[in-house]
Amino acid sequence: MNGFFTDNQTKQKAYDRYYNAMTKSDFVQGAKLKAMIQQQALDDASSDSLANLFQQVMSKSRDYDYDQITSKLTKKAPKPV
Repeated sequence: MNGFFTDNQTKQKAYDRYYNAMTKSDFVQGAKLKAMIQQQALDDASSDSLANLFQQVMSKSRDYDYDQITSKLTKKAPKPV
């Protein structure tokens, strides 16, 4: 009877160690996943900001640019003085 009880205690300790390790691993993985999601959100916000800035710059620089489809000047350039 004593050997059976000791064996169960050993199994319980092994299970507790496994459960604690898995809980810690899940917690660490959850923290990593949360950090990755936050980084992705920051990257998306940065990409959107850069795309918006690029769009603003391109709309300003197109004042004296050629239209690529018709190859015609879209707006007259100022005459040199």
